[in-house]
Amino acid sequence: MWHPASPSRHNFHEGRFKNQVDSALEVVKNILDTTRNPRYAADEDHTYSDKYGLADFLANTGIAAALNVLEGLGLDSAKLQELQNIVAVNKRTVTLRFEAEETCEFVQEKVVDVESKRQYVTEATESTKKSGVTGKETKTSTTHKVVTKVTEYHWRVGLEYVIYAYSGNDPQANAVVLQRRSSCTNVITTGDKESPLPAKARSSPIDAPFTWLLQNVSADGTCGFHVDRSKVTCRTPRRNEDVSNALAFFHGMKDWSEKVRECFVGDVEGKIILGMRKGNQPPSVEPEARVHLHSVTDEGVFVPVLPLFENIESTRMDAAHGGGTETDPRSPALVSLSGWQKSPLLSVADVNLFLKEQRRSLDEKVNKIMEFFPSKDGDDMVSVAEAIIVLLSLHMKNIVNSFADGMDYIENMLKTQIITAIGKEVLSSDFAEFVRFHDQKLLKNEFAPKPFSYAIRRPNHYPDGVLSIENRNGDTNEPIMSITRKLDGEMPPMYFSINAATTVEFTGDRYLHAWVLHQFAGRQEDSFQLVARARQFSSFLLLVGKISGPDSFEPQNAIILQNKDEVLMPLLLNQLPSPKDFKDAISSLSPEQQRFATAFRDMQLESSVFAACLIQLKPQLEALLNLPSDALTKEIKLTQDLMSLFIDYQIPSDLLSFDGDKDISAGEKVT
Repeated sequence: MWHPASPSRHNFHEGRFKNQVDSALEVVKNILDTTRNPRYAADEDHTYSDKYGLADFLANTGIAAALNVLEGLGLDSAKLQELQNIVAVNKRTVTLRFEAEETCEFVQEKVVDVESKRQYVTEATESTKKSGVTGKETKTSTTHKVVTKVTEYHWRVGLEYVIYAYSGNDPQANAVVLQRRSSCTNVITTGDKESPLPAKARSSPIDAPFTWLLQNVSADGTCGFHVDRSKVTCRTPRRNEDVSNALAFFHGMKDWSEKVRECFVGDVEGKIILGMRKGNQPPSVEPEARVHLHSVTDEGVFVPVLPLFENIESTRMDAAHGGGTETDPRSPALVSLSGWQKSPLLSVADVNLFLKEQRRSLDEKVNKIMEFFPSKDGDDMVSVAEAIIVLLSLHMKNIVNSFADGMDYIENMLKTQIITAIGKEVLSSDFAEFVRFHDQKLLKNEFAPKPFSYAIRRPNHYPDGVLSIENRNGDTNEPIMSITRKLDGEMPPMYFSINAATTVEFTGDRYLHAWVLHQFAGRQEDSFQLVARARQFSSFLLLVGKISGPDSFEPQNAIILQNKDEVLMPLLLNQLPSPKDFKDAISSLSPEQQRFATAFRDMQLESSVFAACLIQLKPQLEALLNLPSDALTKEIKLTQDLMSLFIDYQIPSDLLSFDGDKDISAGEKVT
């Protein structure tokens, strides 16, 4: 047998969820008295703590509902207590397993006569004469049929399956069997005497972790799930470690149920019973009317996992003083939450009524199944037992979906309330604006973040261009906000190499920037770009690279911009592991590997500072050509011609530099 993998991720669809809850509310109205009016949690006034109470409520109700399903699979109170002792006393894990084995053996070879569907009729006419007179004519007809002898091969296909729970890693140790059944059916083939199935085939076991459920049910049957809000990992009623563990268990049960159902519906009925006969009905097999497993649904079975609130103080007080319906002794009881009398949560008595309705609707569905399917005491491969397993598998799936939807509903309710409060959905750009707004109020002006946008200019001169880092995803391409420090005072020169033999020394204003990027998990990351724009009749050299040392700059790329040139350079942001992540990652490495990883990280940290260096070309041309400062400021055509000679023709500077009288005026030097 082959079992397709089932997806474990759950997608919340608000429309589908509300349709399910609306249908359940119609049943709830019949369960409770006419003075009661439970509603969606979002429609009732409540506190933030009530949301955590609702998460506990849904989890405990889901546990109780799941135990009702498991009881139908054979998990009675004695077996439940035995498994709980394994977890609590022996400190062992428990796994729920389904195993199935198919067998196929030859029974007999049989030759049968198969009549053709066509008939051939021969008619004959006889007449008699008496005294020369023709008498009465007599007609006779003879019918002929073609009979073909067909050889049939009869096989007995057997199925044995078992549902059990075991502890630890040994399925045979302390196995608690919930249900076991053996059955068989006859399969008839024609043609070659070839077995339609392997002589013996054992399917891969279908497992589901079961420890979490046993840990959250006490010895007296009380469901005790509770979200620990003191944990650092607790973020919201939905986003915390306890609920994540609960969802992992329920999704595991959902996968288990889907695979078990597929085993019976797809493999046993679809391939063995129906598949062997489809399109090739053996002559000796008479058609029979039967109900198929794929027609079994859990429609009408009540799912008690509902995210409902109700603000009725009198009902709470009556329940607190012993009023309400008593707990069904067969059903697990929900844990009493502290202060629930003042909470809009439904009472324990109400939920036990829901569980009682779940059991009643399940029993009603089982009774209908027993009317149409053969008894499990016979040898039929598809009987009441298999139909009930299919029913319970479908119901378990719906319980899991209702629980996951309920948890997502709480998170969605939080999101909706926040959006309603502030009027929009907060994106990472909005959060960055929020932080920037408060930084300006809390920090001094010299420490507050400023736009990363700088004019490229000399003192007392018109700007040659602009350098900025901008957000590419925004409509306005606003620059990022960075915390900036200008390095004042006399600073030592820095150096960069343009080839193996040439090193350039440079000085000037230096700025150190720190930038905090805000991103939301699950959202598309923003992209950023370095933008440089040159004005008309202006030029400068842009170098980008990284700081490789305290006085060294390592350029990676360079470009000359002039006369309204614009360059857009996308920035690739690679995050380095945090110190804690790095320490955890190398903790189990060898000493040699740790030293290598540490040295490599040191290299990354030392050379990870992005840097941009801007060099204005007019002052450099003036110095190169032995011209006084500002000599080329108003010489537009000359400057353009010089740039063309140096860039396009690479003329040596010695051929163009001024070597005349130093005392003449600047105008005479450039003419």
